[in-house]
Amino acid sequence: MAKRIKQLILMGAVGYAIYFLLAYHIIFIGKSVSILKKNELTLTDTFVNPGNRKEILYKGIETFLRNDS
Repeated sequence: MAKRIKQLILMGAVGYAIYFLLAYHIIFIGKSVSILKKNELTLTDTFVNPGNRKEILYKGIETFLRNDS
């Protein structure tokens, strides 16, 4: 019985990790990490590293992610 409960907990954790990757952008800017909610559940632009772009400081992350890719 305990083995079955551990399996269910592990499956729930894996399911939530997949949902998290589908629902959020993970943005790396320098040494900091930002998390931004997506409008729809997709894997596009899940991990984003804009590099050292100064335009992000002026325009914001949302405008950077609003691309056509």
